[in-house]
Amino acid sequence: MPSGSYIFGSGKPRIGIPDELTTLSKMLDYLGISDKELLKIRLSRSFMYSEFTIPSPKKARLISAPDARLKFLQGRLKSSFEKFYRPRLSTHGFVSGRSIITNAAIHARKRHVLSLDLKAFFPSITENRVRGLFRNLGFATDVCDAITTICCHAGYLPQGAPTSPIISNLICFSLDRDLHSFAKKQNLVFTRYADDISISTNGTPAGLFSATVPSPGKLDISALSVDLIDVVVKNGFFLNEEKIRFSSGSHRKIVTGLIVNEFPNVPRTYISNIRAILFSIMKDGYAVAEAKFRQKRPSAKRSLEQYLRGKLNHLANVRGKGDPIYRSLADKFNKEFLPSLATEPTPRERQSSGIWIIEWQYNDRKIDKLYGEAEANGQGIMSVTEGAQGTAFFLDGVGLVSAEHCAPPEEIDLEFFRVFHPSAPNLKFEVKVAKRCKVRDICILKHDVPENKFEGLKPCRVPARGGDVVRAFGFTDYQVGDAVTTSRGEVSHVATRSGVKLLNLSFKIGQGMSGGPIMDRMERVVGVVHKGGPLELRDYAVTLNAVLSLHEEASL
Repeated sequence: MPSGSYIFGSGKPRIGIPDELTTLSKMLDYLGISDKELLKIRLSRSFMYSEFTIPSPKKARLISAPDARLKFLQGRLKSSFEKFYRPRLSTHGFVSGRSIITNAAIHARKRHVLSLDLKAFFPSITENRVRGLFRNLGFATDVCDAITTICCHAGYLPQGAPTSPIISNLICFSLDRDLHSFAKKQNLVFTRYADDISISTNGTPAGLFSATVPSPGKLDISALSVDLIDVVVKNGFFLNEEKIRFSSGSHRKIVTGLIVNEFPNVPRTYISNIRAILFSIMKDGYAVAEAKFRQKRPSAKRSLEQYLRGKLNHLANVRGKGDPIYRSLADKFNKEFLPSLATEPTPRERQSSGIWIIEWQYNDRKIDKLYGEAEANGQGIMSVTEGAQGTAFFLDGVGLVSAEHCAPPEEIDLEFFRVFHPSAPNLKFEVKVAKRCKVRDICILKHDVPENKFEGLKPCRVPARGGDVVRAFGFTDYQVGDAVTTSRGEVSHVATRSGVKLLNLSFKIGQGMSGGPIMDRMERVVGVVHKGGPLELRDYAVTLNAVLSLHEEASL
């Protein structure tokens, strides 16, 4: 088992210890307890937990839930720990903004996926490991002892305490570092969600195995490379030999319970199970359906309604609240139960309200000046640009997006710079550039369009790649009454120019579609139309990542 110095290094602490945890007296004041109460917790904490199991398809999970007082104290400590914990990019469990979905998306459409499980994850994080962790972070010895007393139960980290997730991630800090280093050397991708480790690649995964690449399926631990096993063992963990699975080629690949062959998705059986329950309720009534449910799951603590609501909420998280399958099932559920499950517009409904026309034009004074300059330079009036028209769209979580070249070079001497929807061509809204990048050919616009006038298109979590079927949306030489134009084809390949990834499209893009969205088969945005048309040799789109990276940069 590794020492704390191996995990976090020796010498001076590498974190800023929160002031409330610098001494025992400050910690007790912060928690609002006395020395006597701390001693009482140390002596009687075994009576401060209630234990129960949560059924799962393979093995029930033991949950040790603290009582209200202890839970409050653990919650306070958790808030302090969050001040200095910085999760690694590969860590997706128990991290705000990350989930089983973000974890699975990293491995979507990879050719090879290896799934591993850490054996007895929480029980293997003993009191001594927790105490050693905080000592090597620079905490005072008596503070380390007090934290261990409040956060541990039965000699280890209890699954069910508010502090256990973040402490487990702190314990795994070096494991994540070493697995990332191992994966990087082998051109692999690694993530961890609690005790689930996933490693994937589109190349040859030879470095994962002791001999040749095995056939897909459940593996014996002897099939794994010694180097991989050593990384896990030297960090104080062991692999669960019953849960080593390798998926390859067209075989079904599952990461944290989600199928990742194309995009993170639930298994078909998950949806068919929901359908069967709803059918039973509508056909036989709730009482009969509940009785059938109890017969199959006698140890279930939740009612059938709670069980069904939970499954539908999970489906919404994975596929989206606007997904047609989820909406259909949620509508049936809402006819039987209150409160109703929330739904959102379908992708088609979002398209119809989320794709707009962008236009701008110089004022007469500027146009006269441009014509004068053109004549003086002998260029002719055809070289003068009076204005432009293109496409813009609302992207969920980002705002109003278009191509940078669809915006005016400078926002001066303009007659107008505005957007409008084709359903209301006379209702126009002024816009300004919030962020722009010529290299990426992306701009994000400030606008005052009321929220009830549009729906944002959903971004895709998985980058597009060669062979993907996509559609481009935009307005070609728009005239009043025209509908949005769509072009369908494939991504020929992904190219990189000036550090920007571009989707090389197999189909032609019409004039005026610049700035419009490129959408995948699930109607999610994967890119923005960059350039193309009959006069261009190739048709390109900028990847969605260019938009997201610009959005995350500081405002102009």
